[in-house]
Amino acid sequence: MRLPRSLRSRLAASYVLAVLLGLLAAAVALLFLLQGYRDRLVLTRLADVSVPVAVQVRTMARQGDSTELMIATLREQANEVQVRILLLDRQGRVLQDTDTQFSLAGQHLDVVLPPPNDPRFVTGGRYVPQTGSPLLYTLLPTGTLLPRPDPSGVVYVVVAQQETILPTLAELAPRLLLAGLAALVAGVLISLLVTRSLYRPIKRLTDASERMSAGDYAQRVPVEGAEELAELASSFNKMASETQRSRQVLRDFVANVSHELKTPLTSIRGFVQALSDGTVSDEEERAKALNIVDTEARRLQGLVAQLLDLSRMEAGQIAMARQDVDLPELVRRALETFALRAEEKGLILDSTVAGSPVVTGDPDRLEQLLGNLLDNAIKYAPAGGQVVVAVWQNGDWAAFSVTDNGPGIPAAQLPVVFERFYTSHGSSGGTGLGLAIAREIARAHGGDITATSQAGVATTFTMKLPLRQPSKGNGASPDPGAPAPRPARAQPETG
Repeated sequence: MRLPRSLRSRLAASYVLAVLLGLLAAAVALLFLLQGYRDRLVLTRLADVSVPVAVQVRTMARQGDSTELMIATLREQANEVQVRILLLDRQGRVLQDTDTQFSLAGQHLDVVLPPPNDPRFVTGGRYVPQTGSPLLYTLLPTGTLLPRPDPSGVVYVVVAQQETILPTLAELAPRLLLAGLAALVAGVLISLLVTRSLYRPIKRLTDASERMSAGDYAQRVPVEGAEELAELASSFNKMASETQRSRQVLRDFVANVSHELKTPLTSIRGFVQALSDGTVSDEEERAKALNIVDTEARRLQGLVAQLLDLSRMEAGQIAMARQDVDLPELVRRALETFALRAEEKGLILDSTVAGSPVVTGDPDRLEQLLGNLLDNAIKYAPAGGQVVVAVWQNGDWAAFSVTDNGPGIPAAQLPVVFERFYTSHGSSGGTGLGLAIAREIARAHGGDITATSQAGVATTFTMKLPLRQPSKGNGASPDPGAPAPRPARAQPETG
């Protein structure tokens, strides 16, 4: 049997199959219940019939009626009430049987015999003879002796009826079939409704996915239905939003990189052409042109190196050195490197150090990380503003932060500032790789980097690294949630 291919058809078929199996189980259970109920009714009826039969046998025996007359009378009575009457002796052997076709005369009945002289004792049950169908019976002592030819036998009267439920089923079959058909129709309708409620959200997700594959990344689906389907729809919407944002970031990155490449390439091409066609003939001008070409080439080389560096870091292809790194010394060297640039912009470049935290890592990469943070801070700090680098330690962690009092980062952009290709709105150039590289370096050292910002007040980037060994005091901040130390004039926002 070939299963349907579509999920909708399979769901519907599974529900219909479940309904059919439920109806089948109910039918089997009903058969057992009906059989037991009917057996109890039959035994009650046989008990009612057996009493007058026993009385009649006792009366005929006392009157001295012949066995032939007794059997003829009992056979007539058995046919009238549609039962089977047997006479037993005290050992349970069948003396007479009103059923001539499957007569049990001469056979021993394996039944429970009541006391022979207690006519009030009635017993009954189920008996399976060697020939014929099983019998439901009621057994009652007559309390008297049989007439000839067996005057010594104590008579027991057994009133029996064939055990069958077919007549009852034949009577109930039309009603049962009608009820089963109604239940099946109701089950199919309910299964179709349930299948539709389950399939519709899946179909919406499928359609939205197909439209996304065609380039429409603005797809969203309603978050509704069962809990699992609602979670799936919510996850899809988050994925779609993230994909749409990533595509936008990628487009912005391509535009930024194109701009970054276009300017130096234009300069290089222009000066090379001027040098080749003799437009620049003066030695001083030629030297100036060559210097510009070299500067722009280095700029291109740096951009390509950044892209390759980030890709290799994300792929885990760059091994970090493992040696002791003194963070205060690392900060001192970085401030010396950026001092001239800060002075040209009229910035105050300051630092605060609490303790002497030492970490294990790659000094060159950590210096690159700090350099990226300082580069951004100096870039966005206003002329005459301030950039502060702070170093401290807390428990088993060391940290340093870079704070500038620039325009700040919008709260909606804070969660994505460390993603590759990100550049803040209104930024003047840049490829959006510096912070992404900084995050990869931090994670490669077992640490992390976070950003906090308040518009118009300050932006702080904080780097946490595990200490070389647990620190015992040495200037540690008493409160784990306390901000890094800052000079009073810096006024940073630590969040």
